[in-house]
Parts: sequence; structure tokens; C-alpha cells
Amino acid sequence: MRPQSTTGGRLTRRRFLRAGLLAGSLALGGGLLFWPRSVPPGVDGEVRRWHFLSPANAQAVIALAPALLGPTASADLIASPAKRYALADGVDQAICLLTPGTRDELRQLFNLLASPGGRLLMLGQIADWPAASESALQSGPDAWRGARLDLVKSAYDGLRDLVFAVWYGDPANQDCLPGFGWPELHS
Repeated sequence: MRPQSTTGGRLTRRRFLRAGLLAGSLALGGGLLFWPRSVPPGVDGEVRRWHFLSPANAQAVIALAPALLGPTASADLIASPAKRYALADGVDQAICLLTPGTRDELRQLFNLLASPGGRLLMLGQIADWPAASESALQSGPDAWRGARLDLVKSAYDGLRDLVFAVWYGDPANQDCLPGFGWPELHS
């Protein structure tokens, strides 16, 4: 008895077209997932001029800063939109003072955080930064701190150090630290 001839192993034109359409739709879906979205302007509709950060990157800094700073400083930060944008301005200026290699690494981190796919990977949520849930914004940086990959840990440490330096570098915010302050000189 002779076996029946099948085209199971051959690539037919129909299979080729199906595979091409599937690959194209997956590529389009992935591209849309990682494409940055538009970001609203700053405080009171004011358009900000950023040197390093894009508006989407600034939204990421503003959204993640309360989780990075902790509860004492974040209450003050959440209450004032002007302080949030001043913090993002300070981070933008601080990044401009870093070495080119460090700026390149931060550019990659911020581009990842600005894309919906990056937010899905880093926070487990695809929503834009202003619409992100409070629990995701709190648990995301905590997960980065305890991540198994050293690259994720170093991204967390670098972002936290930048935000800390800008926030506590402002004398108006140093009262959040107990026992911290400039020494008084007595003559």
C-alpha cells in the first residue's frame, strides 16, 4: 500500500501568505505597543522646554518620584504640581551635567519608561503615567530594587539617586530629613 501524498512539510503559497500576514500583524502590534504617546503640557498648560528629558520622560519622573522619595517627602510633592515640575526640571538639568555615556544609558531607560511596552515590562501596567494606578507606581520601584537582574537594580539606583539629589539639594526640602541641616556657625 502506497502512502497518500500530503503537503504537510512543504511551504505552499497559502501558508506563506498566512505566515506573512501573521508576522506583519505581530510587528504592527509590537510597534504600537512600544510607540510613545502624547503627553499633556506642564502646570496650567505651560509648555516646558526640556534639555534632556522629553515631555513623556518628565511625566515618568513626576509619577515615580513619590515612590522613590518615600512617604515623608512624597506628601509634600503630591500636594504641589509646581514642586513636581520643579523636580523634573532639576532632574533634567542634573542629567545634562553627567558624562555622555551615562546620559546614553539614561536615554535608554527613559525611552523604555516612556513607551507603553516599557511600562508593561517595568510596572506591569500599560496605562499612561498620569493614569497609572498608585499601587503600580509604589510596587514597581520596589520590584526593581529587589530584581534579579543587576541592570534593573542599577537603573533603580541611578534614578533614585538622581531624584534624591535634586529633591534634597533644594534647601526648602531638607526639613524632611530628621537631624539634617546646615551647621550653625557661632562667632
